[in-house]
Amino acid sequence: MFLNIAILLMASAMGGTLTGCEEETAVDFDYAYNVADLALGKSDVSFGKKGGTQTVNVQSTQAVSAVSDASWLVVQVGEQSATLKSTPITLTVDENISGQVRNADLIVTAGGQSQTIKVTQSADLAIDLVSPNVVAGEGGAVTVTVRSESAYTIIIPSEAQSWLTLASMPDFKDIHAGTMTSTTFTLNVSGHIGDQRRAEVTVRTTSTDGRSVIEETFAIVQEARESSIDTEATAMDIAAQMFPGWNLGNTLEGTSGSVGLGDETGWQPTKTSQAVIDFVKAQGFRSIRIPCNWHRHMDAAGTIDAAWMARVMEVVDYCINDGLYVVLNDHYDEGWIETHMDTYDATRSEILKSMWTQIATAFANYDEHLLFAGLNEPNADTQEKTDNLVGYEQDFIDAVRATGGNNALRTLVIQGPSTDIDNTSRFYTTLPIDPAVDRLMAEVHYYSPWTFSGLEEDANWGKMAYFWGAENHVDGSDRNTPSNYEESYVESQMQKLYTQFVSKNIPVLLGEYSCQWREIGENQDKHNASVKLFHKTVVREAISHGVIPVAWCTNYCNNNGTRGSMTIIDRSTLSVWNTFAMEGITEGVAAAQWPAK
Repeated sequence: MFLNIAILLMASAMGGTLTGCEEETAVDFDYAYNVADLALGKSDVSFGKKGGTQTVNVQSTQAVSAVSDASWLVVQVGEQSATLKSTPITLTVDENISGQVRNADLIVTAGGQSQTIKVTQSADLAIDLVSPNVVAGEGGAVTVTVRSESAYTIIIPSEAQSWLTLASMPDFKDIHAGTMTSTTFTLNVSGHIGDQRRAEVTVRTTSTDGRSVIEETFAIVQEARESSIDTEATAMDIAAQMFPGWNLGNTLEGTSGSVGLGDETGWQPTKTSQAVIDFVKAQGFRSIRIPCNWHRHMDAAGTIDAAWMARVMEVVDYCINDGLYVVLNDHYDEGWIETHMDTYDATRSEILKSMWTQIATAFANYDEHLLFAGLNEPNADTQEKTDNLVGYEQDFIDAVRATGGNNALRTLVIQGPSTDIDNTSRFYTTLPIDPAVDRLMAEVHYYSPWTFSGLEEDANWGKMAYFWGAENHVDGSDRNTPSNYEESYVESQMQKLYTQFVSKNIPVLLGEYSCQWREIGENQDKHNASVKLFHKTVVREAISHGVIPVAWCTNYCNNNGTRGSMTIIDRSTLSVWNTFAMEGITEGVAAAQWPAK
C-alpha cells in the first residue's frame, strides 16, 4: 500500500517562507556569433519536491519557442529584450506527490536550431508499507520501505516506545543526492491485552538543497485484544493450575558489559523466543517464573527503559500465548534492596514503589495468568530484618493495588525471609495487609541440603554430596547425603508451609528448587538416580501440601565435572538436557495429590 502524505517544510534558520529558487538574472552573452545561433543560460534545471518557479534566459536574434514533453511542467516564453537579444522562459512546477523523481525535456527552438533543457524534480521522501500497518493484538512486525535522496531518522513517539520498537536499521550506503533510493526497516509490535492502540511514526530527512526538514508520518495500529481478570479466581484457585513450574533462569535477570537488551544473553547464550516457550510447555510445565532485572534498567529519574519494558512484555506474551501462568519478579538486581534489610530505608521504599507502579501500569490489562512477585531472596535472618522486609512488601502491594483495574485483584507473591522455610516459619508471623481478599501467595525456595543441591567444591564446613535417598547411598562413601535431609525431611518442610500458610488459604510458591547434576565417574548411575529421586520427591511433597514447585534452570549445558549444572532444558537445541531431573518432575506430578479446599 502506497501512502501519499503531506510533507512538512520547515522555514530555514534565517526565517521566511521557502518558495523555490529565485528568478535568474539575465546572462551576459558574447555577441560575436551568427544571428541564427541559439545559446542557453543553463541546460539543466532542478526543482525540489515542493516545486516552484525558475527562469532560464535564452539568447538568439530569432524568435524563440519552447515545448515540454511533461504535463507537470508549465512553460511560458516571455518577450525578447531588444538590447540583450535574450528571451526569458519561465518554468513552473507544482509539488511532486508521485513519490518518484520526475524528469522532463524542454525543447527550445530558434532560427532553425533546437537545444534541450533537462528539467528534474526530486521526490525527496516517499513511504511504502511492505506489510500491513494494522497488527493483531498478539503482536507482529511491520516492514517499511522508504524512497529518499538522503539518509533519514525514524521517530517513534515516547508513549509508544514500550510496545513499538525498531527491529532493524536501514542501510544508507547506496543513497546519493538527486537519486531516489529505496531502503527498508522493520518495526516490532509487542503483544498486548486491551484496547486498540495507535502510534504515528515519523520519517525525517533533509531536502536535497539542505534548506528544509522534510517529514512523512504513517500510522501503526494494533488491534484490541480482549481479556479480563477472573474476579472469582482466588490465589488458591490459581495455584491449583500452576504446577509444575519452570524458571527462565539466568536470562532477564542477567547482566552484560553495558546495560541494555544484551543483558538477556549476558549469562546464557539463547535469546528467548516463542519456540523456546512452546518447548517448555510441551514438557508439561504449566507456569513460568521470569526472574527480571529492573533497577539496573532505570535512569537517574527512576524511569524504566522503554525498550527493556517492551522486551520483558514480549517474553511474557510468549508465555501468555501458550496459556501458561507467569510469575514476574524483581530479582536480585545487583542487590539494590535485597541486601539492605538491616533498615527500612525511605529512599529504597520510594524506588520500589515507583518501579512496581511502572511495571503494574504497563501490564495492567493482563488477566489472572500474570502474577507479580515483589522481590526474590531478601537477606533477612532475624525478626528485625523480617519486620523491615514486611515494610517493603507492603510498599509493593500498595503500589500495585493503587494502579487499579486488573491489578486490584491480581495475585501477588510475597517472599519469606531469605526465602528459607525455617526462617519463614520462625519470623514471618505477621504478613503485610492486602485490600484484596485471598489474593496473596507466599514464596520460599528449596536447596536442602546445600552440599547435595548447590555446593560446587568441597569446603571446610562440608563436602559435596553425590547420593540422595537411602536406595541410592553407596556403602562406605563420604558422599552420601545425611538421611535426616532426605525424603522425610522434604515432607516435614512442606508440612510447615501447609500449616503456616496453605491451611489459612494462602498457597505457597516454591519459586526455586534444584540440585547439581554432576559427572562423578564411578557410581554415576547412583548419582543420576539421586537427581531423579530428589526432583520427584520435592515435586510430589510440594504439590501434596499446596505448594507450587518451580524448577530452577540456567541453560548452562555443561556438567563441568563434579561442579555440576542446574540446567534441565537446552534452549539452544530445544531438547531436554537433564533427562533424570525431567523424569523426576513428571513422576512427581503423577504421584501427587493437590490438597482439597
